[in-house]
Amino acid sequence: MTGKGIKLFNSCWVFLILISSIILCNCSGPKSYHGASISSPDGKIQMNVPVTWDETRVLHAEVGDYVTIARKRNDEWYLGSITDWKERELSVPLDFLGSGDYTAEIYADGSDASTNAESVEKSVVTVTSNDTMTFRMAPGGGHAVRFYQGKK
Repeated sequence: MTGKGIKLFNSCWVFLILISSIILCNCSGPKSYHGASISSPDGKIQMNVPVTWDETRVLHAEVGDYVTIARKRNDEWYLGSITDWKERELSVPLDFLGSGDYTAEIYADGSDASTNAESVEKSVVTVTSNDTMTFRMAPGGGHAVRFYQGKK
């Protein structure tokens, strides 16, 4: 399901973080927002991504190849990356986070994402601003991370 012109579902919803607009939408059906979702294991990140931001930082960028952007709204950070048609691994220092522990909800390309465009893996870890996260992105893929403190 990969090839020129077809992006992975995961990278499509990463655009909610990467592109600034007051009106954002994804191509998906109602079931994506009720219970099980095609574009993420539980659809939470899609429903929580703000449409306006207090701060934006470009962490990695190579025009035409890849980009990583971190955006802050109130006390939450969102991080998104996409890549071109080359498999890529990026290390992202989390020094943009404030002090203390953060919960990171990670939505990344699944292990078979290079052959299955719907493959998304969700994980939850605790991180601090001293940590660095490393992401493997499938060709045409990406990842999204929501960082927050406390319970949400």
